[in-house]
Amino acid sequence: ALRRLRLADEDIYAATTEEDRSLLRLRPPLEADTYEKLREVLATLGGLIEERGAQEAAALARYLKDEGLTDEGRIGVIDLGWHNSLQICLGEILDRLGVATTITGFYMGTFAHAPAPRAGDASLGFLFDHGLPERRLAAVVPAVTLLELLHAAPHGSTLAIDPDTSKPVLIDSAAERADYDHFIGPCHEEALAFITRAMQELGDAAERVGPHLADLAAAHIGGLFSEPGLPEARTLGVLRAAADF
Repeated sequence: ALRRLRLADEDIYAATTEEDRSLLRLRPPLEADTYEKLREVLATLGGLIEERGAQEAAALARYLKDEGLTDEGRIGVIDLGWHNSLQICLGEILDRLGVATTITGFYMGTFAHAPAPRAGDASLGFLFDHGLPERRLAAVVPAVTLLELLHAAPHGSTLAIDPDTSKPVLIDSAAERADYDHFIGPCHEEALAFITRAMQELGDAAERVGPHLADLAAAHIGGLFSEPGLPEARTLGVLRAAADF
């Protein structure tokens, strides 16, 4: 956890003893008295953690400004969906900054128990919106973890916003790169190629088939899990072994 906070080793060493650092290296499960000792160690690092948090919060504010999110206009957030969490967190950050930017979220779907966005904002689910229609929700729910895997970004996971550059700090993960190169990237390429071909063949009619695409997509996703063919079954088996969805 301290590595994810990107605290400098020399600062940690200056604030702790060798016994403290041995506690920080432990992994759960831990005894109750060990947890108490660990809380005391973390309390001694509280000042460093708060200072780092303030630096990254300031860097995040600069990053959002550079991206045009603090111009107090209207912005759209496009994400996979499910709980509106990204949009809600972004709205809370903008509120803390005193920015009146309005956010509309566009998602593959949102669950019925997804919290409502802040006042003035909106969210729209394509396959299902706040759990409706239920037939599409039921078809997609078994594939939620697979969909999250297949929508991973090419750059991998983001660790933080660098206080010096105000740019995202990416996690250098060989496993994530291998996953993207082996199956996520090819899926992205094939999906975009299919969409391009469909748009070219449909022409002006593409704008009129939107309402039918959600039913078609949900049916195909549901069928992939309920009645997979041999190629699909093999692919799902490989993905399950690789990602444990």
